[in-house]
Amino acid sequence: MEAAKPLIEAVAEAGLELALPRGIPTYCHSITKCWTRLDHVFISEESLGVLITCNTLTDHRGINTDHIPILTELNLGVAIKAAKPIPNFKDVDWDKFCKTLVNFLGPAQLVEQITSQRQLDKRCSSLTEAIQNMIREQVPVTAITSKSKHWWTRELIQMQKQANLSGRQSFLYCNEPEHAVHIQYKVAKKRYVNRTSFFGNHHLRGKISPKKVLARVGYSL
Repeated sequence: MEAAKPLIEAVAEAGLELALPRGIPTYCHSITKCWTRLDHVFISEESLGVLITCNTLTDHRGINTDHIPILTELNLGVAIKAAKPIPNFKDVDWDKFCKTLVNFLGPAQLVEQITSQRQLDKRCSSLTEAIQNMIREQVPVTAITSKSKHWWTRELIQMQKQANLSGRQSFLYCNEPEHAVHIQYKVAKKRYVNRTSFFGNHHLRGKISPKKVLARVGYSL
């Protein structure tokens, strides 16, 4: 037992568990014909959930061999979850959002100063409920697909439309290279390309700062 102590400590330190159940022999001595357990199979604690079975294959023992093959079966399948629609904060009309939020927050604003934990909890609950109601009412819902761009914004949509419109107008005057519409198209296209590259490279995630929204409506705790 003393000789096995370093091995036991190493296994415990690495967070390993026995995958092969105890009591299953894995070795037959060639002279005494006694069965013992020389071979062990360990598995990490994180992988215990994917372990299906671990057992010896007694019927596959080779001729003149003393060890028995061990078969370990793991479930390595990847669970695929359906994408759930999420709020699209990039496509929000923030002017309308803030104006409506003022109406929601009106009843929640108290004149007296907060002097107790109970009052603070009540104000926080009212504020949270008002913002959540606003999100459900004003924020559109979008479904995530393999072609979704989380950094795409309403600003880019408007720039794209303007660049396309300028491109069509520029084509109408293709025989007049000095016409001002060609410069307008060049500026609109360059502005759209630069902004698209900026948002794409920075990978904006559609996060909204509650502090900025509350500041825009003039609300404070």
